[in-house]
Amino acid sequence: MVTGVEQKKADTEMLTLSAGLAQSMGIEIVEFRFLGSGSDAVLRIDVDRAGPAGVTLDDCQRFSMALEMTMDDRDLIDHGYTLEVSSPGMDRPIATDDDIRRNTGRKVMADVQAADGGTARVVGILLGIEDGILVLGPVDAEAGGRFPWTEVVHLQQFLPF
Repeated sequence: MVTGVEQKKADTEMLTLSAGLAQSMGIEIVEFRFLGSGSDAVLRIDVDRAGPAGVTLDDCQRFSMALEMTMDDRDLIDHGYTLEVSSPGMDRPIATDDDIRRNTGRKVMADVQAADGGTARVVGILLGIEDGILVLGPVDAEAGGRFPWTEVVHLQQFLPF
């Protein structure tokens, strides 16, 4: 039986291995979760690439295949498991400094507090945060703008539907 300490050590080793492999492929780990136990265990990894293009399905597939081979060679998991690799998804909130860095240059939509107490949706190209101000560049007919980060209720990649 694997103890909690042994599992934590194995999880840390898997994360370190995964992060190094991802970095060598020009992508990065956004979220790493090892769920369940025994043959029902699932290793879920979300990966992304900083910048406008983001990560592709091919990136996810190449990373998944390389990671699975590496983990099997090192025999890090002594039982069956399912490996799931995906992008963070367009509807994932952009909330942390790392999220902002990764999504810089992408078309985003922000819900910001409006003067009437409601929210207003603004679409623009994410340029970053400067001195606590969210900066969106213009895109299409949208003007972009500058909004205090404290007034941003929700920020995510633009969903065209």
